[in-house]
Amino acid sequence: MKIFISSTLLFIFCFFILLSCREDDEVISTPPIATDSTLTIDLSGYVQKGPFINGTAITLGELNENLLATGKNFTTQINDNKGAFNFKEVPLNSPFVQLQANGFYFDEVKGEKSAAQLTIFGLAKVTDATSVNVNLLSYLEFSRVAYLMQEEESAFEEAKQKAQKEILTIFGIETDSIGYSETLDISHDGDDNAILLAISAILQANNTVAELSELLANLITDLKEDGVLNSETTKTKLREQAMSLNLPQIRAHLEKRYADMGVEASIPNFEQYIDSDGDGILNKDEDDTPEDFTFTLQNDVAINTKVISNAVKISGLKEGGTADAVVQNGHILLNDKLVEDSVTQVKNGDQLQLQLTSGSDYMDTVSTKITIGTLVKSFTAISDNYIPEAFSFTAQKDVAVDSFYTSNTITVSGIPYETPLKIEDGIIIKNGKELESDTTSVKNGDELAVKLLSSSEFEASTSALVDINGISASFSITTDDYSPDPFSFTPIENAKRDSVYTSNTITISGLPHPTPIGVAQFSTDNGIIYVNGNEYLDNTFSLKNGDEVFIKISSSKEFSSITNASLSINNIISLFQVTTEQNPLRVIDNNIPFKYRTNYDGIYLDRSLYIITGDKLYEFSLTDKTWNKKANYPGGYVDWLTFFSINNKLYAGLGWDDPKVAMADKNFWEYDPNTNIWKEVASFPGRKRYSAKSFVVGKKAYVGLGNSGDPSDILKDIWEYNPETNLWTQITNYPGNINSSNDRIIAQILNSNMFIGSPIVNESSSTFELEYWQYDINNNAWKKRANNHHINTTANQGFVLYDKGYILSKNSLSFYNYDTNIWSKSIYLPFSDTDLKIIFTSPKSIYFINGYSLYEFTPPQE
Repeated sequence: MKIFISSTLLFIFCFFILLSCREDDEVISTPPIATDSTLTIDLSGYVQKGPFINGTAITLGELNENLLATGKNFTTQINDNKGAFNFKEVPLNSPFVQLQANGFYFDEVKGEKSAAQLTIFGLAKVTDATSVNVNLLSYLEFSRVAYLMQEEESAFEEAKQKAQKEILTIFGIETDSIGYSETLDISHDGDDNAILLAISAILQANNTVAELSELLANLITDLKEDGVLNSETTKTKLREQAMSLNLPQIRAHLEKRYADMGVEASIPNFEQYIDSDGDGILNKDEDDTPEDFTFTLQNDVAINTKVISNAVKISGLKEGGTADAVVQNGHILLNDKLVEDSVTQVKNGDQLQLQLTSGSDYMDTVSTKITIGTLVKSFTAISDNYIPEAFSFTAQKDVAVDSFYTSNTITVSGIPYETPLKIEDGIIIKNGKELESDTTSVKNGDELAVKLLSSSEFEASTSALVDINGISASFSITTDDYSPDPFSFTPIENAKRDSVYTSNTITISGLPHPTPIGVAQFSTDNGIIYVNGNEYLDNTFSLKNGDEVFIKISSSKEFSSITNASLSINNIISLFQVTTEQNPLRVIDNNIPFKYRTNYDGIYLDRSLYIITGDKLYEFSLTDKTWNKKANYPGGYVDWLTFFSINNKLYAGLGWDDPKVAMADKNFWEYDPNTNIWKEVASFPGRKRYSAKSFVVGKKAYVGLGNSGDPSDILKDIWEYNPETNLWTQITNYPGNINSSNDRIIAQILNSNMFIGSPIVNESSSTFELEYWQYDINNNAWKKRANNHHINTTANQGFVLYDKGYILSKNSLSFYNYDTNIWSKSIYLPFSDTDLKIIFTSPKSIYFINGYSLYEFTPPQE
């Protein structure tokens, strides 16, 4: 016995020699004798009382086969508040180890950390083990196992089982066997773990760390040699400590502790292995535990609300007996009556319900527990998430600016209780009532709509956000762009100068809303806009679909000048444009290649102008704007000759032979522009003359009148020439009055008819008029037509444009209407007839030469 005590003291002494330690699970070994290891282990586990806390020192000491210290020690420390430790790559020669923990722990009875450090031991064989826990059960059995192996030569496994069974007997626990103490864990379910927690709680009771240490030492000493608790004092103390325990409170303390550490723990049913009434019978073996029952989980309850469980009926208690029912975090309803105390007695047949107050937040879980004997049951209620079903408001487009709009109505669903609602930047309409506040509460069935003010800008969006506990929807409205369907005003070309013109009428469409004042912009220099017949001089009008609009503006006083008026509706714009007529007179060439003389003659043919000057023929291309010298006229140097065209060929003859100062010959010549060749045709059969008049009707030419050189010799004969037969035939003489020189006579072709006009002078009034005659080719007869009273001289020029016969008298233009036989005075012209000595007449314009410039004159159509 003395030898054992000495060995034990030596073992303990060696255990308290801590050479060094460091964190992060690293191990420092200090073997006194260098030997080769037979195994290397990794060892982890937990130190539990309640759990020891972070920083607790852990020492692993190697033991030989007699459980004596070899002197090889290793140290680490607990690395979290769950009591976890870890040794890595520990070299051992023996499989037996002793673990010592020295530190603070969580007191499960008081629900707080210990005030002082506690030292406990554990014994294990680590041949196959990788996990070893240290707890009070492993501590109590340590000395007894050592004694059995050393003194009675028991095997390790046999000694462990025997010591463990003897310790359980002290606490009234009769069982064939439980798992090794070093494998037990109070944070896991199971009967073996429940036994460990029951013994730990009984030993702790209300003891201080010093009192607990003393009690443990007394138990170890008393049990070591015979495995029997002989001290009645200790027996009494253990019984009283078991009776003093508040079992629901212990459970609550541990559950909270593990929850605070974020550990999922399942506290075993330790209550059944305690003798709470001190009658020597464990709670599990008492008759005060009823048959099992269940409280149904309640979901989606209201927050901060009293919630009552389903009712259960008590049965299974001993006949006529009662049992204490202890409730935690709630109240008991016994036979429909609320019990204010946390403890009440129940009997068979009683109806039992639990009441709790639900959580103060959404999706909160709250539980209450009831303990009857060894039966522990919970009732749990989970508050509703208060989240409605998704909802939406339909966006609205093309709304009016600066106006209120109301969304579609939605019906709230998916929330069984009133839930807060908040709206941003809008007005909520709840069940048809417009609310002033931006917050309210809603429930299932409430009808909601949103009222929102549109933007003051075009094509701009505003929105309001409705939120019901995180489920939100926006209502947005976008203003119209106030752009109507495209419209257009038809431009007016060749307008008279200084005249009022009215546009076509357009009908407004494509506007869902009337435009605000000022959106429709009318812009003009001198115009007026009419809307539905109402006159507006500024932009004080509004437009809407169906409005009829037209514009009046005055044309410019200048030629080729544009007057504009525009109507714009946002980005749609149309221009009403009036362009005055072009100046009828313009220069087209300033480089005439010959000297200008008034006694030349010219003709228009196929976009070209031809002129014979003396004996020279020139062509001016109206397309290229160039002069071209052609083959010389074979009739010699002649002035005032007669010039006409038939079938795209030119014919020339007669005239004044200027070098001889006499009449030219009566020869006639044909010119082909395609070959640039002249050839002679039949000579003129009448008398010689110059300034003879020529006409072309169809495919025949008519030549006559003219000047014989003698003012008293009046020539009125006219001859017809047929190019196909090359024959001349005389027709009826001109019957009109001829005052003197025949070069004042006007010859024109209108509607395939030949007209001749001759000036008449009223000597008494000094006025002038033009006598006008029409020749009937079919009947070879002349017909008198209306005289022209718009001339103011005898020196007039005549030409045909647009199938109208024009007479230019000084600077006044008049024209003849064939259908009505009426002469009308036309516009004032910026030139006089004296400027028009050389004339080329095309279907729409006349061309004349003055000086070294070629002019084009295009009179406006009347």
